[in-house]
Amino acid sequence: MKERLIPYTGQRYECVMCGECCHNRAVPLTKIDIDRLEHHLGEEVDFSEYLVNKGYFVLSRRIWDNGCVLLRDNKCSVHAIKPLVCRLFPFAVYPAPEDPDDTENAYTLADGTVVYLYVDIACPGVHIDEIVSPPSWLLSLVQRIRLEMALTRFYYEDTQDNAD
Repeated sequence: MKERLIPYTGQRYECVMCGECCHNRAVPLTKIDIDRLEHHLGEEVDFSEYLVNKGYFVLSRRIWDNGCVLLRDNKCSVHAIKPLVCRLFPFAVYPAPEDPDDTENAYTLADGTVVYLYVDIACPGVHIDEIVSPPSWLLSLVQRIRLEMALTRFYYEDTQDNAD
């Protein structure tokens, strides 16, 4: 499924359990995601890889279909503890609008940060003709992802500095 983002203006979403979101995507992991998955799966399960050019860890993907290594029969094998970015799908968050004239999808987080939300209309669970109020959990999740990603960058930068 090729990503097709449009500004999020309340498009209704309901997961249809197709598993397409678990293919062809580099899913960034926070340090807390990694710790939670290691605790659940055990350290012997290889579920992540480090992208040197990006400077963060992502979920590993299977070679034969580019699907997430945690996907089983089109279902997430760690659904209850899945990474934060997986919980966000089909929504995407950016610090600036993709189009400078686009202001309708600006949202203010609890800390005052303005972010721009998009929805992936390639996802079959997105109903572009049905507009609803944004789910109450959405902005809280975005805030949590921003915080955990910042803490993760700090952790790995600090770890790298101490290794030198």
